[in-house]
Amino acid sequence: MYIVISAKGIPFNPLNNLYEVSEDDEDYFNAQILKVNLHQLSYSRKNGRNVIAIKVHESDNKTIRETLAALVIDVFIGIFLKTFVSDDINLWITENIIDSLQTIFINVLMLVVAPIIFFSIIDGIVNMSDATYIERIGWRLILISLLKLAFYVALGLLVGFLVGGMPEFLPMLQSDFASEENIRLSIRDLIVNIIPGNTVAPFTDNNILQLLFLACFFGIMLNRAGEYSNWAREGVKFLSRFTIEVIGVLNMVIPFLVAASMIKLMLSTGLQGILTYVKIITAAALGLPICFLISALLIALIGKILPVPFVKKAVKFSILPFSLSSSNACLPATLDFCSNKLGMDEKLTKFTIPVGMQFNMDGTAFYVAVVSMMLAQTFEITMDVNFLLTFFLIEFFMALTGIGLIIMPPMLGAMGIPETAVAYFIGIEPVMDMFGTAQSVIGNITSAFIVTRMENRVDTDLYEQSQ
Repeated sequence: MYIVISAKGIPFNPLNNLYEVSEDDEDYFNAQILKVNLHQLSYSRKNGRNVIAIKVHESDNKTIRETLAALVIDVFIGIFLKTFVSDDINLWITENIIDSLQTIFINVLMLVVAPIIFFSIIDGIVNMSDATYIERIGWRLILISLLKLAFYVALGLLVGFLVGGMPEFLPMLQSDFASEENIRLSIRDLIVNIIPGNTVAPFTDNNILQLLFLACFFGIMLNRAGEYSNWAREGVKFLSRFTIEVIGVLNMVIPFLVAASMIKLMLSTGLQGILTYVKIITAAALGLPICFLISALLIALIGKILPVPFVKKAVKFSILPFSLSSSNACLPATLDFCSNKLGMDEKLTKFTIPVGMQFNMDGTAFYVAVVSMMLAQTFEITMDVNFLLTFFLIEFFMALTGIGLIIMPPMLGAMGIPETAVAYFIGIEPVMDMFGTAQSVIGNITSAFIVTRMENRVDTDLYEQSQ
């Protein structure tokens, strides 16, 4: 869905002048919103008119419906094959069709995941400089958001550990299992091997740690270059959005991958596999009620205000991001909720909410960490200090990309977990992402509210008003 604005006149692209707006300009906050959401805006010149198109909603519901429909249909197909078809034929189907589809899909992911991670993290770091234009507000927003993100990564790993492994998946993945003799990342690897010998090796080897180092290094260098690097920043934004579009194309074939993976699961485990999915989804859903509890504690301790009105209103509002499964789609409603329900200053809201979306990926961080730890438990990976710290750091940086399980294969492989394992969870990610999106949006609102409260720019009468 787009909003199109056009005006007759000489050629003029207002999007090119966003970086020229100073802090003293009354349109400064609006310019920050436009810069953060620049990928949703486009300019064209038609029939003597300047035309701006604004993407206000890109529905994910169709993909979710198709994926879930494929999930249900494939359960019945798998049960039918297991019940009425001979083992020899099922073995042929598994080896020649299902395994081939999974291998092709994982190979494609491994091909594109390195540039996706690289450009997404640089884009996030570059956007940090936008936030620091307002130094006091910017660093507070970023610090609170990143500390919360780290907490939810750690919490997700803990929940995944407590829920335990999924031994019913072992028969399908045992042949791909990386044994304990294989090299896994460690603290020594983190320190000694994090700097690559050249800029190409991290991409060809899918070395996650080296990719993270390069992305952070280049992002910081771009920020240090100041306004002279604007052209490079635009290039990074383009490449980041381009790689995300590649993922969008891959999403078109996800129903086929779900079909192959679910049929194989049914052939191997029967209905026990469905019970495992229920366990995973339940564990992922725990993040949302925990989010409300953590938000209440932070608002009481840091915001120094009674959190009950916030929680009551936030619980009702969370239904919207849960149903839309898109933080971008509910952004206008989020801004209105913060200003008109929580009493937050409108100008600060217009800055903190869009910018904070980059750093408050709490829901994605939580459910990806849950699944990753459950897989580590499944394959009985040794949970020593080296493993846990390295696992945490990689999960944290992955969360900053805002992309879910689809970019996890190289990370899983580096930790001694079969890369093909991710294929069995992509089918249920849309369900987990509904809880994750609601958690991320509420987390973002929490960070913005705390910063606004610290600036004494919350209308307490409106905040405490029952609505």
